[in-house]
Amino acid sequence: MAEQPPGPHRWQKLGARTHSTTRVFEVQSVRYRHPTRQTEREFYVIDAPDWVNVIALTPDHQLVLVRQFRFGIDGFSLEIPGGVMEPGEDPVTAAQRELREETGYTGARARVLGRVHPNPAIQNNRCHLVLVEDARRTTRRSRSARCRSTRFTRGSAVAASCTPWCWTACCCSRPNGSACAVGAFDMACAPT
Repeated sequence: MAEQPPGPHRWQKLGARTHSTTRVFEVQSVRYRHPTRQTEREFYVIDAPDWVNVIALTPDHQLVLVRQFRFGIDGFSLEIPGGVMEPGEDPVTAAQRELREETGYTGARARVLGRVHPNPAIQNNRCHLVLVEDARRTTRRSRSARCRSTRFTRGSAVAASCTPWCWTACCCSRPNGSACAVGAFDMACAPT
């Protein structure tokens, strides 16, 4: 049996300073030393709060989506509801809040499906994925959400259009009609 190459070594963190501050995050300048070469290098890390993404399924297994203008892409995006968590806020509480604020929907059952570091190369936060079942419109969207529109798609239609590359990033309904969520909804998978 072939010998396995050694795993990566941990870099030594030498220090950090705030490079810039925005309303949403800070950019940190962090200096590290390579463990074997002993060379030093500066890296930039986005120090951002955790956020939550919500897979909300209605009683008839429709996936609640939000269409809104996004400055990062200078255009509209159709996406699952979600947003920044308040400091110390529970992911399920944050998911229910974001769903209600963005869509006017609330759900009877909610649970955390998992957590990921969305871009660990440059970000230090986590994204919590929460499934909300039996989502129903119970309130009006908040005043700040009026620039958004709510859309629906059949969960099974989303899953059927997925390529193997993004299959794990889709939400679906099982043949028996029960909900099945297997990761964050990626619009690259959406039906055209």
